[in-house]
Amino acid sequence: MVSLVDWFYTNPRLKRLEINKFDETVCAGSRLYNWNTILPKFKDTLHYLSMSGYEEPIQEDQMTFRFGPSRMLTCLPELEKLAYLRVPLHYVSSHRPQPLRDMGAPPGGPGDSDTDDNHQNSITAENIRQRIMTEFPPSLKAVDIIEYENYRDDEPWDKIRERETYHLTL
Repeated sequence: MVSLVDWFYTNPRLKRLEINKFDETVCAGSRLYNWNTILPKFKDTLHYLSMSGYEEPIQEDQMTFRFGPSRMLTCLPELEKLAYLRVPLHYVSSHRPQPLRDMGAPPGGPGDSDTDDNHQNSITAENIRQRIMTEFPPSLKAVDIIEYENYRDDEPWDKIRERETYHLTL
């Protein structure tokens, strides 16, 4: 884990970064490093940032490992050259995929799609911008925001998958 952080610091001219799954392990257990401390090191060079491909349900401690106390990607305004961004909605907002109701649980409980005010179906292309809580750098031209949903296959535990991608042209 520390060796990957070291690699970032030995490549100061990084222009493109694509992360597919497991980014929480880069900063896990570190109080010094998270994406909000690492990415600004490339503020003058990073043009393309993509973080996607997640399968494990979102846990708040992982969000803290990834981003620090904000639990969101708040360093974006510092990335002066960033032109393209692809990230999950839960990286730029407080939205989290709703948990699935356990089999046999009575309707109306947490995660019940009929009663949950923050249900993911309420997200639309028209209101996606209002859900984003972080600022973008002026250099940003296009953003893909990925909405994830919980699902359950043959396993007894939840997983997440991409539900919808919203393309924003700035």
